[in-house]
Amino acid sequence: MADYYALMDEGRRLRAQSSFAEAQAKFDAAAAAAAPGSADFALGRYHSGLTRQDRDDDAGAVGPMEEALRIYETRPGEAPAKAVMGAALGLSLLREFRWAEAARAMEASNGLYGDSPENAASLAAGLHNLAIATTRGGDPRRGLEIARQAVALHEAIDGAAHPNTVESRLVEAFALIETGELEAAGSLIRRAARAILAGAGESSAWFADALLTEARRVARQGDGIAAEALARRAMFILKQEGAGPSQRKLRERDAAALGPLWRTGSKARDAGDVALWRVSMQHTLRSYRAATLDFVPAGSLPKEWYFFVPAGWAPSEAPYAARLAFAEANRFLNSREPADAGFLDATQATASLPDAHELENTKFAERLGARVWESSMAYSLVRGDLCVPLSPVEFARALAARGVSDAALTLLGADAGTLAAARQDPTATLQSVLF
Repeated sequence: MADYYALMDEGRRLRAQSSFAEAQAKFDAAAAAAAPGSADFALGRYHSGLTRQDRDDDAGAVGPMEEALRIYETRPGEAPAKAVMGAALGLSLLREFRWAEAARAMEASNGLYGDSPENAASLAAGLHNLAIATTRGGDPRRGLEIARQAVALHEAIDGAAHPNTVESRLVEAFALIETGELEAAGSLIRRAARAILAGAGESSAWFADALLTEARRVARQGDGIAAEALARRAMFILKQEGAGPSQRKLRERDAAALGPLWRTGSKARDAGDVALWRVSMQHTLRSYRAATLDFVPAGSLPKEWYFFVPAGWAPSEAPYAARLAFAEANRFLNSREPADAGFLDATQATASLPDAHELENTKFAERLGARVWESSMAYSLVRGDLCVPLSPVEFARALAARGVSDAALTLLGADAGTLAAARQDPTATLQSVLF
């Protein structure tokens, strides 16, 4: 057993020095030197799991931790060790989005802490994580109850403005959003954001959490274009802060989950299920305000674009279509200026069906030259939840496939051979250009 203890000591020393790969090898060797199923074996496996967590390998950490905890559960007493092991296992399961398993592990761990004051901080952290797992696992009302317990315990231990309390308050707000209590959630989010701004500041991961929680709230309200702008700001903060994979994983998932909350348009079945709209709109710049987690609009300017949309869409869906197009434009513009959290948005939009005479006499060259920030004047929205800008030649090909004459389309830069090919097989052309 001397080898076992030497290996464990060396593993702990290496882990403290952040030499995680080497530390993990030592812990694995220690477990191999111990009697299978013994407490020493379990501790070797547990520390191997912890070191995998350190390496952002939560998927790999789960197995060793589960094995260690199973062994300890057969031993009488040992409640403190079981609680710590269960909390660590629950954290890795949480990071792997295995909500039900995470909730079971953390609920069991929390039940071992008891009411002793020395365990209060650990219990508060456990309740915080349990609230996340329970809410995201599909039971937000119970998650809300647990989150409020975590907030109350953190307030008693750390104070109302402490980062631990603020974090749990944002978990409470997330649960409120999922139960449909959007106004109450907004008040909590802003209370948390004010505390973060007064302490850690706008460049902290905690403020990124406030932005992401508010993004989910406004997406639920229907303002998806603002939600995505808030999420981009949150991701920018995390990148600037140098957040590692384990810190980004859930946040990236939350950002990616915003789209389905508002990008809900039906899609076209095929190339024959497409309509062409001329959309006249007013658009504005909405400037970001960190202090209030929102955006203030400037004055409106006119804009006119062409949209290929599913034929079943009613003209009343023009505002949704315009925002879908602006969402793509904003993603592109933000990639060029990631520090600018502002975005462009449509304030009004109306759709009409252009006739052949209009298309054949449209001054495309003038419209192309009048572009300022936009990458296109024509867009494909046939997927229903996504907008794809069309190049001038792609727009010409699509119009040719719909029977528009060459005279106007050559202004878009398309040659006669390209247009003839588009007319020869219009279905294939529309499928390749629009879908």
